[in-house]
Amino acid sequence: MHPTAEAGGFLASDFVRNTSFILDNGSEVIDIVFLCEFDKGEPYVKSPDEVDAVYWMTTDEILDSPMAPIWLKESIQEAELLRKK
Repeated sequence: MHPTAEAGGFLASDFVRNTSFILDNGSEVIDIVFLCEFDKGEPYVKSPDEVDAVYWMTTDEILDSPMAPIWLKESIQEAELLRKK
């Protein structure tokens, strides 16, 4: 990884992908994914109106979770391939 900028305890690193889609409730989503290295700090919910909670999970835990939406699983799989390069 090649860190380029620090933001909120993470070192921005490599672009993974961007997608757009519509959720079941009709909300439009633009999803931009970066593979980042965690530097320091404690995770917290910054926007409670958008995010209910923060969880630390492994790739396998996310892929095995019935609660993880397909778009998250696809992003994690692509990030994992990039991480292993």
